[in-house]
Amino acid sequence: MDVVLKGKAALIIVNWEYDGFSNLEFPESDGEMMNEMLVNSEFDPVKVVRNSDDILTEIDIFVEEMNDKALEMFHFHYSGHGVFNAKHEAHMGNYTRYFEGDAAHTTYQAKDDIISGDCLVGTKGKLFPVEVIKRKVLELTSDRWTLTIDMCRGLSMRGGPREKVHIEIPTLEPVPEHLEGKIAVIYGTTDLHLASDYHSFTKELHKIVTSESCSISFANIAKKVNQSWAQKNIKQKCKEDIVHIGDNWDSFLWPSQVVMRKRTRSEILPEETPLFEAIDCMEFIFTTPIVLGRLNEKSKVFLVKKMIQDSRIYFTQDKASLSFSNTMKDLFDLLEQLEHGVYPSVGALDLVLTGVKNEFMASTANFKKYVNLTKISLFCKLMKICLNEEGGKKEVKDVSKLPQNLKLLVGKTIKTTLEDLDLFSTARNIVGSENQEFVDQIDWIKRVSHAFLTKAEYKIADFAFQHGNQVYKIWRLMKEIVPEGKSDHLESSEMFYKDMKGHTVTVKICIHADHDGAWYVTVHEKKEGYRKSISEKSQIVKNPPSLIAVFKPSGSCTKTDSAIFIPYNDFIKNNLGSNQWVFCANKIRNDQEITFCVIFNGTIVAEDNLSIASPGIANDCPFVPALSPAGVTLLNVTRGLSYKEPRKHPSRISLAVGMMNFSDKKIFISQPFLTSGTIDIPWNKELEASSSEVFFSRKVDYSLKGSVGVTVFSIRNENGFHNMALYWDVPYDRMLYVNKIALIPLETTEEVTSEEAYYNSAVQSAINNARRALDSPVSKQLGDYLVSVDMGRSYRTRIQVVFVGLNDLKNCSIYGV
Repeated sequence: MDVVLKGKAALIIVNWEYDGFSNLEFPESDGEMMNEMLVNSEFDPVKVVRNSDDILTEIDIFVEEMNDKALEMFHFHYSGHGVFNAKHEAHMGNYTRYFEGDAAHTTYQAKDDIISGDCLVGTKGKLFPVEVIKRKVLELTSDRWTLTIDMCRGLSMRGGPREKVHIEIPTLEPVPEHLEGKIAVIYGTTDLHLASDYHSFTKELHKIVTSESCSISFANIAKKVNQSWAQKNIKQKCKEDIVHIGDNWDSFLWPSQVVMRKRTRSEILPEETPLFEAIDCMEFIFTTPIVLGRLNEKSKVFLVKKMIQDSRIYFTQDKASLSFSNTMKDLFDLLEQLEHGVYPSVGALDLVLTGVKNEFMASTANFKKYVNLTKISLFCKLMKICLNEEGGKKEVKDVSKLPQNLKLLVGKTIKTTLEDLDLFSTARNIVGSENQEFVDQIDWIKRVSHAFLTKAEYKIADFAFQHGNQVYKIWRLMKEIVPEGKSDHLESSEMFYKDMKGHTVTVKICIHADHDGAWYVTVHEKKEGYRKSISEKSQIVKNPPSLIAVFKPSGSCTKTDSAIFIPYNDFIKNNLGSNQWVFCANKIRNDQEITFCVIFNGTIVAEDNLSIASPGIANDCPFVPALSPAGVTLLNVTRGLSYKEPRKHPSRISLAVGMMNFSDKKIFISQPFLTSGTIDIPWNKELEASSSEVFFSRKVDYSLKGSVGVTVFSIRNENGFHNMALYWDVPYDRMLYVNKIALIPLETTEEVTSEEAYYNSAVQSAINNARRALDSPVSKQLGDYLVSVDMGRSYRTRIQVVFVGLNDLKNCSIYGV
């Protein structure tokens, strides 16, 4: 049976010349931008009405012109004056009255038709309620109705008069239940707020939709617009009025269900489209890492065809691959279909996956075979997820355009595969030069996986925002995707900001691991017009960005599960235009996510940061410390903290405890109670807000015991104190013992000495179950504050204690991200 293809239509109304109200400057250009978006997205017809006095009549005319034509989508857009009409003029001579006891009840009748709530304004001041507009456009025959309303929503219009006598008005009849989930409205501002004429909602929407190739999840529009505005320090926020039923609007792409690419002379042929759309998935099976980068479409297709031929030759000659030749034949039959413009069927993909599953059972002793099977498995599984056959039309969807449930499936599929691969390589000790080929192949899988997970917004976050005078670059990762070796490093998206002198700076973060599992995080800064003068070089070296690492259990959305670590100064390498931080292998565990928060002084260049990736679910946004100016100063001071024991001849076993108070309260530090070791300089003191101090303990000279003790932190509150005990054990005999740590909240509100805390039953229980330094950092809540503690593993070791107000730990969604 033939498929009837439905069209898309739109009505755009823009008012800027008003009679009796102030004129507006930008609705005309708003209309041009909206018209461009919709025409490029194959809406036909797109009718533009300029300076309308009777908006409802214009909609009636459009409905009549469509002549009951069935549509896939109808879009209505309005730019112009708007007002929230909460009251209505009363007919003072038309009323009813009755008495109840001594009380008189009077009801006045409204003079005109109901005009209440958010209203569009005709050029002569006539009001048209949005709720009436919604019901009017439903007269069109369509599968979906979308509305964007770019106007003020305050109680008065700029430059307009106020009514004098009003009464409250009842609402309209409800929208029919079967249509509630099919109509959606996005307002250019929030309830009762005015809208900017210059920084218009339509202007921002046009910029974002264009950057998304005219295909963006309708449910993400408000989030993306608000994010962009927030990065420019624009206070206006848009708001959606949508009935969500499952992913009915998450999976609905607007204004086009497919990516609309600009036509150029290098445009690919129609028969090359399936291959081009499958490139992301195919990267897994390539035998040699390639960088497609900014190649045009034609060049990408040419290079991928060559890679298919090279892969066919490689697998044909490889002995390990010959052992599963039937599976390889099925794979290359599938790739040949793609080369000739044929989308693979789900059945063909399942056939390859069945062969891979059977071969996995016999590949546990063959490194190369196991890695190759893993690559083929990922290609087929992700192709199945991205393959879309809705509406009788096939396509391989870009991961970023998938609905949230399929993005989640992509993430889980990759994460599970990487975990299995990690277990396999660890169990068989795949390290050393003799295994470099396999390590490189595994690293390539991780690099491609990072790109997929970023697009799927799964466990990866990569974005930037402005907070005060600082620019925050956020990059969240998980251990499984970090490759080994500098040449195989991962890269974040680029970020642009203007420094305090007005120079545009390009920022990119890179990360890789070494053979021992340590992470190397490098921040590269490239300044526009940089001439490498001695003075400029000196300034860059002396003023590096600041870095904060936030550790959190995978999947947790709770602030108090976060633990903060600030890298020590001796873990930083500073070179011209780049700064590198080293994280010991024990800092990163498989059950954790780590968020790197790099802070720069300057102003974000928001227009150049629209394509950055951010979590698709608000409560999946990472928590990061949004520091006050005093906190930023303290962060810079921490670079100069000395952890060197203040003795001419340092002890063999010693402990330096650096305490950093980013909170707004004093922290009271008690004199430690030691079961072994000694203290040369007393600890008991008050640690002021936004200050830091390093305290020392060591073993007793000529003793065979290390430093073991307890101290108490206290913060005063209305009822007394919030108290927390810190226990440490730095042993002498490293053959039998390791460094241990425990952080224990105390229930009492009374002031507590360290000795009293030591004999507390909760503290004794925690001491018996103290965590190894290997498992830090750890964190606990102390009233309205978070205390994070990290401990080193060496003989002369360090403990870092960071106090941060819970209110200063921000979920990045508040910045529109």
